[in-house]
Amino acid sequence: MLEAFPILFGFAGLVGLVWLGVIEPSPSSLLDSSTLRATPPNQRVDLGAAALIGGLLGARLEFCAAHASYFASHPLDIPAVWQGGLGWGGGVLGAVLALLAAAWFMGVVFWRIADLLALPAAAMSFTVWLGCQIDGCAYGFHTAASWWTTTAPDWLDMVAPRWPTQAAGALASLLLFVALYRSAGLGWIRRRPGRLACVALAGIALIALALSLTRADPVAQIAGVRLDIVESGVLLVTALSVLAIRTRYGS
Repeated sequence: MLEAFPILFGFAGLVGLVWLGVIEPSPSSLLDSSTLRATPPNQRVDLGAAALIGGLLGARLEFCAAHASYFASHPLDIPAVWQGGLGWGGGVLGAVLALLAAAWFMGVVFWRIADLLALPAAAMSFTVWLGCQIDGCAYGFHTAASWWTTTAPDWLDMVAPRWPTQAAGALASLLLFVALYRSAGLGWIRRRPGRLACVALAGIALIALALSLTRADPVAQIAGVRLDIVESGVLLVTALSVLAIRTRYGS
């Protein structure tokens, strides 16, 4: 059965690619006009598509690795991404590696194109959390019914009042998108290519880390700690570290 998650994921990716193709440099643009002028629309779309494909492959590989016992006996299900099943940490790694390779091949400065993908990444985060809300994945823990709780099913279709993890993730991602959009034109962002991308990744990782503490869905663990907590923490520290390096030494 086709889930809402892959539909929303695909829609967000398509919208992001269209946006990369139609946005043009202008004095009023909040995004770096020099980057837009240096990369023609078709090149920006190609780079965005490379990041999207790499992210999808990385996310699927992480999920399959985390459920290796199942996929070892059901190998034909590995490419069935339309059934859901993605790991966001692997998605980030796959997207970054694919974008690095594509930028090198096309002779484009990686950090500049990464900044252009900051807003689509935040929008993607919003649709991912929304898809989880609709499909009942990444659900929150049981709690007493209140005005702020949601009544949602788990993977076994057991309905109960839960902490609104998915809704909180969608709302936080939407606020992150607005914050990135409003800060993209600030001087401290423009002076160092890569800052906006690092802030976007740090924001997405912080949201995932905070909400991973409220999740009740079963996931793989590392030394007794949920995998989503570990990878969110690692990505948050990495994004903040790279942001500090780009701030001090970037050009």
